[in-house]
Amino acid sequence: MVEALESCFEDMYYPRSVEEVRDIIGKVSQDDCNIVPMGNGTKVGEYIGNHVQRTIGLSMKKLNKVLEINQANLTITVEAGISLFELQKVLLQHNLWLPVVVQRAELRTIGGLIAENAKNYEKYSGKNIGDYVIGLEFVTPEGEMIRTGGRTVKNVAGYDFTHLLNGSIGTLAIITKVTFKLKPKAELRKTVLIAAADLSTGNDLLTIVKKMSLTTTSFHLFTITSDFDPAFFERAEAIGVISLEGVKATVEDHISKIQEVVRQNGVVEKVLNSTDYWENYSSQYSNIPQKYKICGKVDKRHLPNFIDLTCESKKIFAGFFIDIGTGDISMYCRDEEVFKDMHDRLEEFTTRYALPSWMVKKRSHPLYRLIKNSLDKKNCLFANNLVLSINDSVTRK
Repeated sequence: MVEALESCFEDMYYPRSVEEVRDIIGKVSQDDCNIVPMGNGTKVGEYIGNHVQRTIGLSMKKLNKVLEINQANLTITVEAGISLFELQKVLLQHNLWLPVVVQRAELRTIGGLIAENAKNYEKYSGKNIGDYVIGLEFVTPEGEMIRTGGRTVKNVAGYDFTHLLNGSIGTLAIITKVTFKLKPKAELRKTVLIAAADLSTGNDLLTIVKKMSLTTTSFHLFTITSDFDPAFFERAEAIGVISLEGVKATVEDHISKIQEVVRQNGVVEKVLNSTDYWENYSSQYSNIPQKYKICGKVDKRHLPNFIDLTCESKKIFAGFFIDIGTGDISMYCRDEEVFKDMHDRLEEFTTRYALPSWMVKKRSHPLYRLIKNSLDKKNCLFANNLVLSINDSVTRK
C-alpha cells in the first residue's frame, strides 16, 4: 500500500529503529520539509490536502517487533509498525486479546490506528484503540525521543500526553512504541448475521435484540455489496450483525434467544465465528471506493428516521454502514454528483440529527493550535493534512 504512495512524495523513508527515525527527522528538518508519518499507507491518502513543497513520507512499517508481553499484568509493548492482525495473532498464543476490531487488520499498523483514533467496530462493549494505550514512545519534530506512561496498568505517569497523540493524525509527533493494557481471551466469540429485507426491517430487529441484555459486543447494519454470499442473501437488501463473546454456555444460550426472535419475524440468520465474519464479510466494504465516503454520527434516538431518509435514496449509494450501538454511520456515494446531492439533503437534517457539516473543512480547535505551535514550531509534521491543519488554505487535492 505505502509503495503506491511513493510518487506523492519527493522521498520516502523506511526506518528500522527509533535512532533512524531521529536521524531522518534531524536531516529533513534542516531543509524545512513537510514530513508525513504513516504506517502501511492505507488511510493517509484520505487526509492529504493540496501539495506542499519538499514533502517527504516516513513509513513506520519496518518498526514491527513485539518487545515484551507481561501475562501477569495483562500488558504488551510493541513497535508502532506492527499490524493489528499480527499483534492479535501473538496475543492469542498467550490467551490474551486486545478488544479492538477494524477492517483490513492485516494492513493497519498500531501507530496509524492510534494516530487516527480509528473506530473500533466492537465499541458497543468496549472502547477505541487509544483507550487501551497506557504507554508511548515517540519522536518530536525536533528529533527528541520521549517516553510517556508506563508498562503497568496502575502507572498513570504521563497520562495526558499519552492520550494527546490519540487522533493527532501524525501532526504532533511520530509514534515509535506502544504499551497496551489487555483482556483475557474470551472463551467463545460468535457473530450472527441477519438477512433483512431492507434497512428499516434490520434496524427493527436489532432494536429488539438490543433490549434483551445479552453478551453483545456490536450491532451493525449495512447494505449488501456484490461480494456477499448470493445464496444466503438472495432476498435481502441489508444485513444485520450481532457479535457476542464470553463464556461458551452463555454465548450459545444467547444465540438461541436471538434465533428465536429472528425466526418469529420470518427472517433467516447465519452464525459465524467472529474472526471469520470480520475477515471475510466486513472486509468487503474496504473494496468500495473511499473517495466519496461520508462519515458522521446520528443520535441513536433518531436512527429510525434517518434510516427512512436513506432508504428513499438507497439507489445512489454504493454502500451504507451503520453502527446501531453507537450511532456512527458511513455512506459510500457512487460519484461526486451524488456526494454533493447527499450533502444538500443531509444539511437539511443537521440540527435535528446532530450531524456534522459534511463538506466544510473542519477547523482545528484553538487549544490544538496552541499545542501544535508549541511542539512543532516549524509546522513540519503533516502541514497539509485536511483535518487538523493550522493552515486554513489547505484544501482537498
